[in-house]
Amino acid sequence: MKKIAAIVLSTALLAGVFPAVGAAEEPADTSTENLYAQYGPYRDWTQEQRDAAEADWTYEQWDEYWSAYSAYAWSYYLDYYDDYDSWYSATHASATTDVGVGYGYGSGSGTGYVSVSGTGSGSVSDYDYVSSDGDSYTYVDAETNDYGYYDDYYSEWDSYLADEKAELGMPYPYGANVKLNGEYLNFGDAAPFEQDDEIMVPARAFFEQLGATVSYDSGSIRAVYANGDAFSFTIGDTQLLYTKDGSTKAVTMATAPVLVSGTTYLPVSAVAEALGYTPRRSWYYNLISLSDLVSLRKEINADFTHMNALLAAFPTLDPAQTYATDSTITYAATLYGEEENDTATYTINSSILSCGNSYSMDSTTNFDWGDMQDTLATIMPDEVQEVLDLLSGQTNSIIYNSESDTAYIEGSVYSDLLETPADSWYAIEGLGIETSELTTPTVADIAIAMTSLSYDTDCYSGAQKYASLLSMVLGDSVLKESTKNGVTTYTTDTDLVSVLTSAYQNGLLTSDNIRSVLLGSSNLPSMKFNLEATVEDGAITSLTSSGNVDLSSLINTDNYYYSYYSYSSLSFLSMPQLIFDCSYTPGEMNCHIALRGEYVGRLDLTCNNTITTSTETVPTAPPEGAEIIVD
Repeated sequence: MKKIAAIVLSTALLAGVFPAVGAAEEPADTSTENLYAQYGPYRDWTQEQRDAAEADWTYEQWDEYWSAYSAYAWSYYLDYYDDYDSWYSATHASATTDVGVGYGYGSGSGTGYVSVSGTGSGSVSDYDYVSSDGDSYTYVDAETNDYGYYDDYYSEWDSYLADEKAELGMPYPYGANVKLNGEYLNFGDAAPFEQDDEIMVPARAFFEQLGATVSYDSGSIRAVYANGDAFSFTIGDTQLLYTKDGSTKAVTMATAPVLVSGTTYLPVSAVAEALGYTPRRSWYYNLISLSDLVSLRKEINADFTHMNALLAAFPTLDPAQTYATDSTITYAATLYGEEENDTATYTINSSILSCGNSYSMDSTTNFDWGDMQDTLATIMPDEVQEVLDLLSGQTNSIIYNSESDTAYIEGSVYSDLLETPADSWYAIEGLGIETSELTTPTVADIAIAMTSLSYDTDCYSGAQKYASLLSMVLGDSVLKESTKNGVTTYTTDTDLVSVLTSAYQNGLLTSDNIRSVLLGSSNLPSMKFNLEATVEDGAITSLTSSGNVDLSSLINTDNYYYSYYSYSSLSFLSMPQLIFDCSYTPGEMNCHIALRGEYVGRLDLTCNNTITTSTETVPTAPPEGAEIIVD
C-alpha cells in the first residue's frame, strides 16, 4: 500500500484529468450475432455488466465479441495510416509510397513490431531490438531487417549481451565492470565479480589505480596516498577505515572483504561512500559507475561563469517565509491529417502555499478529448481507460509536513484508488523525502540532475555530455555579458553556424565533421535561439528567451520501426521541430513549448505561474475533526 500511495503522491503534483465515457446499455440478449454491435466497447461497460457477461457468456460468444472489438478498435488506427499514405503521395510526388504493415511477436511477451517502409533506404535505428518471453529471445537487425531467435537463454543471450558490453568498451564483457569518472577500470586477470548484490574489486589493483601505495600484512591491507590519506581493512571484517587530513572515520561494508586465489577483494561501493563519490548501478550490464561530483562541478562550471552569475541573480526563497503560488499548466495534443485536425487538451490549475520544504496544494483538473477519442481511446487498454475516467474533473488536496516527513492526500480520486471513505484524508508516514537547503543551482547541478531524469547510469559522462550541449548555446563563448550604468545585460543570439562554431571551439566537432554537415545535405537543419536578461543590484529584473529547432531535413520518413504498444514511435520521429518561448519578471513566469511534426501533429505545453509572499500559515495536517487514515 505504501508503494501505491507514494506513486499517487508523486503523480499528484502533475495530476491530470480525463472525462468519463458514457456507459453502454445493459446487455439483454446474448443469443444474437454481432455482440459488439449490441454492447459496444468493453471499456464503457459498468462492473455489473462485466460480471453478468462473465457469468453468462460462452467461450464462443467471447471470441466473437473480441474479434469484432479488435476490428473496430484498429479501424481508426489503420484509417490514420491510409490518410498518411494519401498525404505522403500528395506531398512527396517523386516517391512511390508502399506502406506495409506487418507484425512479429515474442511469444508470451506480447511485444509486437510494425514495419512501415517506402522506397527510401536506411533505417532510423542502428541497433538491434530484443524481446523476451522469459525463456527465449527474438531480435530484429535494424540494418538488414532480418529476424533471429535465441532459444537458449543461458548461452545465446549471454553471448548477445557480452557482445553489446564489449562494443561499449567494457573490459569484462561476461562479468561485472567498474567505471570511475567516466572511464572503465581494467584490473587485468583479477576480474571483478558480484557477491551479495555488491561488486567486488581487487583491492591492490583498484587502490593503485587511485594513486595509492598498497601494503599487506597477515590479512590486513593498507592503501596510502602521497598526501597521507589512507584506507585500511582486514579480510573477513566489514569495517573500512578511511583517514583524511588526519581524521579517521569508519565505514561499514555491506559484505566483508574476501581472499580469492591469492587476491583480496572488497566491495567498491564502500570505498565510494568513504571518498564521497556518487555510485550508480546498472543491473542490466552488471556495472557500477563512480563519480567524483566535486571535481565534476568545478570542471563544468568553469565554462559557464556568465550563466551561473545570471542564475545567482534569481531570487532565493527565504525558508522562513510563506509563499503563495498560482499555477496553470495546459497540455495539448493535436493530430494532423488531410481529413482531421483534432486537438485534446488537459489543464491543471493549482494553488500552493509553501514554507521551506513544507507545502499544501489544492488542484483542479480538466480534460477535453476534442474529436480525438475515437482515434485514440479505442486502442487504450481497459485498465488505462478506467484510470483516466476515474481522474475526470477532480479537485484534490495534498499537505506535506517536512518535519514529520508525512503527507496527507484528499480527493475522490484517491478515495477510489485507495479504497478509503469519501472526504477522508490518507496519511503516508515516513516517505523518506530528504529535505535540503533552498539554494541556487549552477549549470553543473542542472547537468547532473538531467542524468537522473534520463536514468543515465554514468553520472560523470552523462553530465559532461549535457554540459557540452548546453555550452553551445549558454557557454561563456556564446552568452555575452556587458555592464552599463549599473545594469548588467546577458545576451545570446544563436543560429546553426554559431552552434557549429562553438562546437568546434569546444572540441566537440572537427573541421571534417563540420564540412560533412554543411556539404552532406542540400536541406540543412535550421536552428535559432536567443536570450536577453537584465540584472540590477544583483537581482534579475527581466528575462526573455525563444527558440526554434527544425531537424525535419535529417529525418528519413520512408523507413520506420516502432513498437506496437507504444502507440507510435513514428510520432516522435515525425515531430522534429521544437519551438519555445519563455519570459520572466519578478513574481511571474510564462513558458510555452511545442513539438511539431510535418504530418503526425504537435504537442504543446503551456505554463503560467505567479508567486507572492503570504501571511498565511502552511497547514501541517488536515483540518481538526477530519477523518485520517494512516497507511
